[in-house]
Amino acid sequence: MSKSVALLAAVAAALIALPATAAEPLEYVALGDSYAAGSGVMPTAPGSHPLCAQSSKNYAKLIAAATDAELTDVTCGGADTGSFTSAQYPGLAPQLDAVSADTDLVTVSIGGNDGGLYATTVLTCGSAGLLSLGFGSPCKNTWGTHFDRQIETSVYPAVKAALQKVREKAPNARVAVVGYPWIMPATFDAGCFAKIPVARGDIPYVRAIQAHLNDAVARAAPRRGRCSSTCPVCPMAATRASLRGRGGSSRSSGPTS
Repeated sequence: MSKSVALLAAVAAALIALPATAAEPLEYVALGDSYAAGSGVMPTAPGSHPLCAQSSKNYAKLIAAATDAELTDVTCGGADTGSFTSAQYPGLAPQLDAVSADTDLVTVSIGGNDGGLYATTVLTCGSAGLLSLGFGSPCKNTWGTHFDRQIETSVYPAVKAALQKVREKAPNARVAVVGYPWIMPATFDAGCFAKIPVARGDIPYVRAIQAHLNDAVARAAPRRGRCSSTCPVCPMAATRASLRGRGGSSRSSGPTS
């Protein structure tokens, strides 16, 4: 949970400036996919939708506990930007239904599942890595700029539109857009290959796709504040520079996309 603790510390410090009193706690809404939900981190949150795999220890709950905020956590594993305005599962309200003009703080982690970006990248590159026994760069050789084009033509505009909808529904809120930590180390690791079998030569390729995604999320976020290299969550800014070297390898027990 080290990444969540780091997020908690930075966000809690940033929230000091928010106008909240003991009699009027922060109205905090958490939106997003499995990285926000903490999917895979046990135990699951009581009362949450079973298919969302929402953890009782995700970063939103840690932030709420540290700031005495009144949290509405609608994060859900597998969510994409469409889940903001449409039901992800039967009986599950669109995530934006939780946001209103009274909301003081919104955290958002979204984009990795749009068009199946993360799942397709991991599955196709993992399959190619297995077939090549971990040698060469078979995924890059086959797919080239496909994922980069998907990010620019599909993911980026979808995230930008989703964040605009958040701003429209919560015009007075501070919005923190959270990027994605690394899903694998910078160099080949046999232990990680056993979990995410990306070939040696494809590791820079997969990491470049993830860096491109974080860059797209950063560009999609309206600039109302600034990020420093040590601040993993900042007002209306995504976490790009702060994720370099911070995120988990596949050895991590953290959430999956």
